[in-house]
Amino acid sequence: MLKKVSAFIFLIISCNFLVFGGSANKSNKEEKPFFTLSVSPVFEIKNGNMGEWVFTEKSNYDTKLLSYLDWGITSSFSAGIKSGITIKDFFLNLKFTAGFPSNCGTLTDSDWLNVEKTTSPQLNYKTSFSEHENHQNYDFCFNAEAGWSFNIISSFKISPSFSLNYAKTQFSGVNGQYFYGKYIEVDSEKGYYYPYNSENKSYVSTGTYSEAVINYMREAVSVFIGTDFSYTFNGKYTGYKPLFLSLGFKIAPFSYTFNLDNHLLTSTDYVDICQGYFREFNISSKAGYFFTDCFALNFDFDFTKLNLITGSVYDKNASEKYYSKNNSAKGGATAKFYNFSVSCKYVFQ
Repeated sequence: MLKKVSAFIFLIISCNFLVFGGSANKSNKEEKPFFTLSVSPVFEIKNGNMGEWVFTEKSNYDTKLLSYLDWGITSSFSAGIKSGITIKDFFLNLKFTAGFPSNCGTLTDSDWLNVEKTTSPQLNYKTSFSEHENHQNYDFCFNAEAGWSFNIISSFKISPSFSLNYAKTQFSGVNGQYFYGKYIEVDSEKGYYYPYNSENKSYVSTGTYSEAVINYMREAVSVFIGTDFSYTFNGKYTGYKPLFLSLGFKIAPFSYTFNLDNHLLTSTDYVDICQGYFREFNISSKAGYFFTDCFALNFDFDFTKLNLITGSVYDKNASEKYYSKNNSAKGGATAKFYNFSVSCKYVFQ
């Protein structure tokens, strides 16, 4: 997988050298068309993680963290299409991508079960740990963005925008190994768990899995507002053809996630419905080079981070038809994504 990433980065660098070696045939004095329509096939690679959190109201400590699952994402590939419309200074952009099913990283599952069992500070440690292959079953992403461009000077513009992001992703934790601290009963009402990494191996249950252990599906909706700053170079160093560079920043006034966790070994399902305000942001950079008036090669990078948002937890087992709200727990969701993409843009004008 590292070789794939290295080849991907080499492609980007090579094409950037190609950009600066173009020939001349375009003047930046051309009048901007009133209407344009663009279509761009896009190939994307994603890295990062999605975090699944459980907090308990029964905690005996300052911290209420009961469980955390880190769904790591390494070199998840997707393909899709982008389209854009401009009417004078107004623009509307749409993007859809679909991820390829693949093993894309590692899932780690950690528990702090003593937070509900004891008040002893010496026992506030991690009690359970397991590690699994993270298999991506699907990853669908849709983005719609609308805004207005203001030309400060002929080559520099500011483009405030409003955008809506929707994503639906499902992972499966398969195979792997586990380390579970054993429970010691002190009396009929008290007890505690040993740490998962106890030096005394007789206090730890260990083993391996050779099947799917857990499924996790997340639907995420985010509303962003922000601004892009862009500059177009058009001179002898770009072959007298436009080289477009931009930097953007967006923040989400509202973020929402619907999270479905299927514990396959215990036949128990959990639903977390989380939302938050101004908890997510995005930083992006783009480069595009027009080989002709109508054809461009684009390279995009963006970083998105969802800080912790929390909400209600609902659960049921396989024999139950309806979910019940768990009033003693809260669910949480986080995410961090690094996206690189290459696209070929054709403009109709």
